[in-house]
Amino acid sequence: GVLYQLAQDPLTGRYFAIEGNTIEAFSASGTRLGAPYINTTVGACVLATTRGLYATNDGRLIAVGTGNDRLLVYNISNVGVSSCISSNTALNTLDPIPVLLHSNGLIYVGTQADDR
Repeated sequence: GVLYQLAQDPLTGRYFAIEGNTIEAFSASGTRLGAPYINTTVGACVLATTRGLYATNDGRLIAVGTGNDRLLVYNISNVGVSSCISSNTALNTLDPIPVLLHSNGLIYVGTQADDR
């Protein structure tokens, strides 16, 4: 598949990679975890042309994509199991690509449709 963004979980050292409309995970030594680790649909979270990932230091993985313009938050604190925490549609049709959690606690998202 086609790999996009990578993110490292600061708690466990796992690496996460966007592959198509799924998210793969790998141990620090390179062992694949899950097949995939996060599937296209997990609860209310639906990956669609996912392009940005960010792993927080409190066991969350944030993902954004241009397919459905959502900001998705997963619980990744339980190794081997992920769950959907939230699916935010407030990005409208702005095509989010980069995402990060700032030290001030806010989530910043760059959007392709309006270059913000």
